[in-house]
Amino acid sequence: MISRRTFVSAVGAGVVGTYIAAGAQPAGRHRRLAVITTEWRERSHAWHMAERFLHGYPVGGRWHRPPFEVVSAYVDQTPKNDLSRDRF
Repeated sequence: MISRRTFVSAVGAGVVGTYIAAGAQPAGRHRRLAVITTEWRERSHAWHMAERFLHGYPVGGRWHRPPFEVVSAYVDQTPKNDLSRDRF
């Protein structure tokens, strides 16, 4: 009889293997990303994270653009210093 631990390990390995194989994308193809946040202002969490996907960031002395395309953003609150409207 197969144990529950062996079953879960086998199924998990299959899922992870499928996920890794599906993650190999053709050159030039970008994944699509939507930003969902409360507010997008300077020094906010959304500012730190989403700006990196929009403009890139330095890695090892070179500028890196991640293979993502920001296609949509939902921002719940728009204070006076809101940056989201300027980005899209």
